[in-house]
Amino acid sequence: MNWVVQLILFVSLAPAAFAQQVIINAPADDHLEPEAGYFADFNFKHDYYPHIRNYLLKNLSQNPVARVLVLPTFAPEYVISVEKDKRWDNYFLVCAEAQENIYQKPGKEGIQVTVRRIQIAKDLALQLNKLFMTAIGQVSYRRNQAWGVDGTTFHFTAYAVGEGVRSGYTWSPQRGSRMHDLVQVVQLLQKMTSTKDNSPVAQEVATRCENLMKRISVTP
Repeated sequence: MNWVVQLILFVSLAPAAFAQQVIINAPADDHLEPEAGYFADFNFKHDYYPHIRNYLLKNLSQNPVARVLVLPTFAPEYVISVEKDKRWDNYFLVCAEAQENIYQKPGKEGIQVTVRRIQIAKDLALQLNKLFMTAIGQVSYRRNQAWGVDGTTFHFTAYAVGEGVRSGYTWSPQRGSRMHDLVQVVQLLQKMTSTKDNSPVAQEVATRCENLMKRISVTP
């Protein structure tokens, strides 16, 4: 393994190791990148990822309708997940958010997690599943790798019958890119879980999903 690869791996495993932002030749982000899995053998040895699983993914389905795990460098981490109640064919939007940055917490003990859960329309849940699966189905490595330590990583996961669980990720996508639009959907979903009257937000999510589907249906 050459020193460039070693450096990239080190940065990916220690997102808060440096306070200075470092970005090299960052292109437009029109695709998710292939996801080896947040808990692949190499990453699993790092104590950060098991704590993320224990704090944020606890009690969530292994086959999510649509899910995004959001890992900022300095802000609290959170997960947004669309879950299905198979008994009643109901769909729920869950947001589990740490109250402090797990990575920087000494010992990673005593972290409080706020969980919000609301029911959403089946049509919206399936729309999100289709959008996530489509975006994940177009994963592509960057031609010119961008890397840094002051940003946010978004891990997208979705499940479909016949395809299984699939995933991909993006790191701080550039404004105007398709992945930036996807991240905006995520931010609206987070807002939905904390807004008393979330009908207008849900409608905006549906509209943005529809518009983004049109964009990602055309290969750039």
